Amino acid sequence: MDADFKYTWTIFTVTGTMHVNIKKMGLNAMVDFGTQQGVNQPFDLAPYLKVGALDVALNNNDIDITLSGSLVSKIASVFIPLIKSSIIPQIINTVKA
Repeated sequence: MDADFKYTWTIFTVTGTMHVNIKKMGLNAMVDFGTQQGVNQPFDLAPYLKVGALDVALNNNDIDITLSGSLVSKIASVFIPLIKSSIIPQIINTVKA
């Protein structure tokens, strides 16, 4: 996954590109399959899919992050633990919601 980023800390602003490679991730989902009546044809049946509980298991050690851009090549090691500890949990919570 590739994404552009902009990070500001006090008076410093760093922009660039982030490449994230997830090597291992666990995904558990409760999925309900069924049929429902058609909208225009009430006698026809249409399939439906309903996702209930969703659980994502992701270890920070299974994520490789590469940063490139302005000023990042010199201080990338400072930003990678920050990204893993703050942004990745927010992404997981968004997926679960």
